[in-house]
Amino acid sequence: MEMAIHFPNIGIHLEYVPRLLQIYGFQISIYGILLAVGMLLGAAYVVVLAKRANQNPNDYLDMIILAGIGAAAGGHLFYVLLHMEALRADMSQLWNFRNGGFILYGALLGGCLMVLLFCVVKKCSLWKAADIICMGALLVQITGRLGNFFNRECFGDYTDTLLAMQIPADFVRPAEMTALMEEKKTFIEGTAFVQVHPAFLYEALWCLLLFLFLMKYRHIRKFSGEIFAVYLLGYSLGRIWIEGLRADRVLIPGTYLPISQVIAAVLIVICALWVLIGRYMARKRRNARRKQEDSL
Repeated sequence: MEMAIHFPNIGIHLEYVPRLLQIYGFQISIYGILLAVGMLLGAAYVVVLAKRANQNPNDYLDMIILAGIGAAAGGHLFYVLLHMEALRADMSQLWNFRNGGFILYGALLGGCLMVLLFCVVKKCSLWKAADIICMGALLVQITGRLGNFFNRECFGDYTDTLLAMQIPADFVRPAEMTALMEEKKTFIEGTAFVQVHPAFLYEALWCLLLFLFLMKYRHIRKFSGEIFAVYLLGYSLGRIWIEGLRADRVLIPGTYLPISQVIAAVLIVICALWVLIGRYMARKRRNARRKQEDSL
């Protein structure tokens, strides 16, 4: 029962959900496999979009590699900066990625900076590139969140909603065990289980819906960078809600404010204004062109 996961309200009971696969004597994380699959799918879709936009697919493959490096570095650096005090007490945890060590908004910033650097060096349009790259990034986010299922991580507090998930209490770090989880523990064949929000699943489904929405939205965009702005806006709308459910929220040091919710709120305001102003300016330019054509 120690490796079981249950969804009692929809009648799904998985008695053995491994975290690792044994392949030719090597143990490989299922999370890592799904992340790699997402990267391959994302890269393939980016190449397709680049070809449709009459842009060089090889440039985008180079951008993906650089963005991946930047994302890994940015996500971990953000984590280190926000956990400086705890890491000083135990430096061995600095490179312990099994217990976290990654913050998504740091990854987005790191990836964006690398794409910006590439576009400056190659003298190509940053916003056209961002519109295409973000679609691939969403596929990585979807598979990465599904990987959290196998790791039993990114879950919320106790719930008894339709998608409530039961996981062994041993997988919950002490800092994430809330009073309500403790109170509502259940025992199945002698093993203690907690029943929680599958926040990773909510985010995976949200990202999938956002991906499908952006596939349609691409046909009505009015300016370069609009898809990227709507991606940030849409993702942040979901994240500000889902982050409020999570038991492992990372707080701004010295406050009770979750860093991801604060960043999401700021991005919602900035990106909403970006889209509204961008579409307004695009309409003005279009009307000006029409007037000029009519006067000829």
